[in-house]
Amino acid sequence: MSTRRILTISKPCATGFLLSQGSKSRRHSGEPPELCALVLADRLAKAAGPEVARTWLARVAYTPTAPRDPLGGPLAVDLATRGVLPVESLPAELRASFQRARAAE
Repeated sequence: MSTRRILTISKPCATGFLLSQGSKSRRHSGEPPELCALVLADRLAKAAGPEVARTWLARVAYTPTAPRDPLGGPLAVDLATRGVLPVESLPAELRASFQRARAAE
């Protein structure tokens, strides 16, 4: 017998949607997480080029992740190296990683 959790949208509210999962409820802004936006921008850059990905990423609003995110950080540095993500948008720690990656080229 398996248990499945069902995530339901209770009702829209001024600050987003109220999501409920079992007995837990939390607010959701309706914006995708930054990691999702970066992954899609990466795919766009590979398929259509960095200019298309840069334009798309500039138009999308997303919820920022933590500066030391182990998945998002390296991806953000890679996108900045390819010119998709502006270097100025990287946190200081990731800018240092960007400089090291540039120096290695």
